[in-house]
Amino acid sequence: MTPAVVVQELEGLTQEAFRSIDQVSTDAELEQLRVRFLGRKSRLAQIVKSLSQLPADERAEVGKRANQLKASLETQLLARRQALAEAPTRDTLD
Repeated sequence: MTPAVVVQELEGLTQEAFRSIDQVSTDAELEQLRVRFLGRKSRLAQIVKSLSQLPADERAEVGKRANQLKASLETQLLARRQALAEAPTRDTLD
């Protein structure tokens, strides 16, 4: 797999994950997405494991992007979890 293909796959994974996270309406669904995108068997985990097959000079850049994606997903998941937790509070106050 070439670095360009891996980067393209990471970008596609990012878009898919963010769309999915925005559509979630329960904590259970959010947890399923967390496992799907960040779990040990996730596509992101597979990409990280395959980094050793890339040339050393390109491995660092692709690894950096993968780590940025992971951090971004964790932040997005946390924000969505907080939004879901606050949602019932807003409904009861109206």
